[in-house]
Amino acid sequence: MVSTIKKGNHRSNPLYLRRVKRKMEYEITFDESCIYDHGDNDQWDWNKLIGVKSCYFNPQKDSLMVGWRWNTIKDRLELTYYYHDNEEKAWFNDRGVFFINKAELKDSLIITMQLGISITELTIESRNFKYTTAFKSPIGETGWLIRDWFGGQKAAPHTMIKEIKKRI
Repeated sequence: MVSTIKKGNHRSNPLYLRRVKRKMEYEITFDESCIYDHGDNDQWDWNKLIGVKSCYFNPQKDSLMVGWRWNTIKDRLELTYYYHDNEEKAWFNDRGVFFINKAELKDSLIITMQLGISITELTIESRNFKYTTAFKSPIGETGWLIRDWFGGQKAAPHTMIKEIKKRI
């Protein structure tokens, strides 16, 4: 599926609704349309790529996502975990945990979330690097897929496209 966020929007198209049971795995491919420069501190906001939430209506409670942004200083795509606890507090590594340089931008990533009763495991993998971490499970074994969206404060400065393929 091609996921498109049009200029001036936050939400991606097409819309999709999907339950996740025990494990989700997606292959994600960015392209150069995902390079952007806000020219201010909003550049450091995390866009959301994909994730799982326990409540269909609220992605900011009991959820685990992967966030991404373009680092204009280091000229690379950065990814991080983005975790919300049951009190809606956000936890993330603001330095990023996974990095893709411009030359590797069109290489696919595999993002896997293994949902468990007490632990949820997140893996981000490319042909050159693998990152795995675990969290006290905010979701349990069944949740709702969170689709990608752009921004914190600002909407997409131009149309952005990603290929998102369900593997499991």
